[in-house]
Amino acid sequence: GIWLVSLLPLYSIMDCGHETINSALSFDSEHKRRAENLAFDLDVWYPLLQDLTFPTTFIPLAVAEAQAIVRYYNQSIRGIRNSLMPEDAVCLLKLEHRIDAALQREELQN
Repeated sequence: GIWLVSLLPLYSIMDCGHETINSALSFDSEHKRRAENLAFDLDVWYPLLQDLTFPTTFIPLAVAEAQAIVRYYNQSIRGIRNSLMPEDAVCLLKLEHRIDAALQREELQN
């Protein structure tokens, strides 16, 4: 994203080959994703609304869980065949159990 590219000297991007540019621009990390989307993250703006809504808890998603959700959506809603892999089903089942456990927390039972 923007932060990564802005930290790189412009001349180093302009002087390098196509593969180096793609590598620099496709740098993939959890920190990069968080930095790019921080202003939109629910856990950032939720405190302003928490007195106006139901008790809420947050469950962080692993990258594999997010990818499994996307593949499930692609197959079940968009009709893209063979999107969902067997390991995605296992991942989604574990996520379902984590969500169920979170919903049983006492602070959400009121």
